[in-house]
Formats: sequence, structure tokens, C-alpha cells
Amino acid sequence: MTWSIQLTLWSLPPALAGLLVLRDGAFLWPRRRETGTLALLALVVSAGAWALLDFVCVTSPSLPVKLLTTRLEYLPASGAAMTWAGFGLVYAGRSGGLKRWPMLLFCTMALATAGAALAPKTTAWFIQYPVLQPFDGVVGLQVRHGVGHWVSQGVRFGGVLAGTLTISRHLARIPGERRRVLDAFSAAALALAPAVLQQLGARGAEWADLSSAGFALGGTALVWGLMRPRILHLGPVNRDLVLNELDDPIVVMDARGHLVDVNRAGREELGLEPYGDVPLGLGTLWVKGRFGTGFIHSQ
Repeated sequence: MTWSIQLTLWSLPPALAGLLVLRDGAFLWPRRRETGTLALLALVVSAGAWALLDFVCVTSPSLPVKLLTTRLEYLPASGAAMTWAGFGLVYAGRSGGLKRWPMLLFCTMALATAGAALAPKTTAWFIQYPVLQPFDGVVGLQVRHGVGHWVSQGVRFGGVLAGTLTISRHLARIPGERRRVLDAFSAAALALAPAVLQQLGARGAEWADLSSAGFALGGTALVWGLMRPRILHLGPVNRDLVLNELDDPIVVMDARGHLVDVNRAGREELGLEPYGDVPLGLGTLWVKGRFGTGFIHSQ
């Protein structure tokens, strides 16, 4: 059996998206105990799986391979939409909404569309008249989309917009964090821009949908816009005001006794660093806290 691939500029977006996902995953995994991190990690993994399938589709000159990977892409695409909406609920402190009927109905619709795309008898609802089309020296897959594709597209848009609006409403109520509303909407714009460009008939978009790269970029924007400043686990409390500006050391711990965050005084006077194990027992550390150490123990 002979294998061949076509590496062009069109294969760069999904490849770079895969690298972004690896970097985001490496950043999120040590922080998985923080509120909302697991939901965001699930979003990153879904975008990574989608980008991998997209890379195979773009680089393969085989029609059967392109058709198979295109069908498989509907599953991580639905997963990315669900996790984006779920992250919005968890981030806003409304994790109970994950079990309510609107979210359950949304997830059922997302999984149903992905399952229909994978079933051979219903594939025509998504992909019609597939042909290989030469473009800029490479062979791309050109198809006509059926009604199932547009339903799936609506699920993606709905998940991203619902999650983004939930995040934005939460941030708008926190003094000092309203500027991050723009970060949330910028992430949504990055995720949805490729699909919009495809509908507008951008050059090459008729057979090279870069939505996987868009979702990877959107996920990165969420990670570095919301996670890096460490505002997930503090919610409405302004971290800079409460932690950094105090002269007394403050240590934030989770229920397992792991350090979640340490303010400037805690790092300088106690020699502690966030996201590590407490080197001393909690009682011992309290006794030795000659600086009036305070502990915020988060359940």
C-alpha cells in the first residue's frame, strides 16, 4: 500500500492549531483542580481532535480518506460546541445548569447530528456530490452541504454564543473585570470566523473549512484571557486587590491541601509557590507563620 501526503500552506492552520492545543493542555493540566478548568480542558481536547482530523483531510489526496475524516470531524466539532457552552456555565458559577433541560436538549441535538454524520445511511444529509477539485496545486474535497450540516453549524454557533454570553454577563458584574468581556467575545469571534468566511465565499473556503483552527484559536484566547490572570477560582473577588496589595501572606488552598495561589508576600516571606504541595502540615505552617499568615481554604 502506498501512502502519499500533500503538504501546502493549507495544511499549516490545522497543524498550528494542534500545537496550540498541546500548549494549552500543558498549561491547564496542572491547574485542573480550579473551577472551570476541566471544562476548558475538554474544549481544548475537542478542538485538538478536530484539528488532527482536519490535517489528515487536507493532506490526503485520497477521496475515501477525505470523506471519512470529514464525517468524523462532526463529532469533535459537536464536542467543542458543548464544552464551550458548559465552560460558560461553570465559569459563571452556574454548574447546576449543566443538568437542566436546556443544556441537556442542546447536548442531545449536538450528539444526534454527530451520530447522523457518522451513520452511512444518513451521510447524504451532510455531504452531497463529493468530488476532488484541484486548487493551487493541491487536491481538495468539494462538496455540497445538506441540511444536517447546517443543523450542526447552528449547534456550533449556538454553543459558542450561549457560553460567551454567560461568561460576559458574569464578568460584567465584577468590578475591575469588565474589560475581559472583550476577551470573551474576541475568543468567540476567532472560533466562528472561518465558518462565516466560508459562507461569504472566501477564496479556497469552498473546500478548505478551517473551523477547527478557529476553535483552537478561540480556546487559546479563553485560556490566556481568563485563566492566565487566575480569576477563575476567585470569582467576583478582585485578585490584585485582595492578594497582591496586602502585606500579609495569603495562601489559597483546595480541599486536598494543595496550593492554588499565593500572594506576593506569601512567596517572598514563606517561600511558597502556587500549584504545588504544601511543604509543611497546615498546622505547622500556621504556627510558623510569624507574619500573621492568613489562609483561604476553598472547598
